Amino acid sequence: MKHILLAAAFLLTAVLNAGGTWDAEKAYEQANDLDRALLKIRHEHTGKDTPQNDLAAKALKLLGTNSSPEDKGKIYSTVAAIYSENGWTGQDAADESAKYCELALKYPLDPETAARLYHHWGSDLDMGNRDNHIKGADFIALRRKISDLYLRGLKLVLANLTATQYEYPGVGKIDCPSTSPSCQKIIKEHYAQMKESFRSRYQNKLLDRRKELTQSIVDLYARMPYDQNEFKKRLDASISDKSIKTEMQEDLAKIIDTREKFLRTAASSPNQPRSKAKPPIKKKMRRAPPQTQQQ
Repeated sequence: MKHILLAAAFLLTAVLNAGGTWDAEKAYEQANDLDRALLKIRHEHTGKDTPQNDLAAKALKLLGTNSSPEDKGKIYSTVAAIYSENGWTGQDAADESAKYCELALKYPLDPETAARLYHHWGSDLDMGNRDNHIKGADFIALRRKISDLYLRGLKLVLANLTATQYEYPGVGKIDCPSTSPSCQKIIKEHYAQMKESFRSRYQNKLLDRRKELTQSIVDLYARMPYDQNEFKKRLDASISDKSIKTEMQEDLAKIIDTREKFLRTAASSPNQPRSKAKPPIKKKMRRAPPQTQQQ
């Protein structure tokens, strides 16, 4: 039962993309060998010393016998996850992660996974920006590209988010092999509990993605050269939720104002010993590696 429950996490794709609700019982029944094989590969990733290329090759080999659009989405998103585990291990890993994020997003994915990949893809590009010290017009163009990826992810999240926070029930294991009516009732109730638990966990993951993406978009525009007008225009073009847009604009304005006050204070005291302190900036959220979804 455990491996079926683990594999069921992959099966949100088609139902959610079609705008329906996830049928947990159907998901359990459809759990297949590919889901279990990908989970096994993911579990082989034990830390920064894990040979990422070897694990990626194992996952890609599964394309030989799994060629449906849904299967390709699962495989490519798993490879992107492999290169993103425990943060980046270098520019090469970031480049590979970006490559497979882009590939995976061409295929059917559930909204939370797609939003996570959009964020990782943008973060991969941003790593190259920081390493190469891109400035001026080149940085402005790259910022637009990265923020576009983040905004696509945020738009997906907001379209599928139904609550501010879910409390999900704990669901234990059952052992009821009998076909008696009483046992069948227990099994049916257990499926209903699992379904509600997965739905609640999924919504909470969407909330995590919303926080991650909004903070990353604000962080991009909190870097010089500032452009609050462009920031507002891009939000207006992508996001309809006024409260989210207002919150993000206020957050950005506060960061810029705090930084400018610090710089003005430093400039007005030229004869004072130069402080080693840096102007306060919003701490960039370290991207979370894609998680193995499990119960």
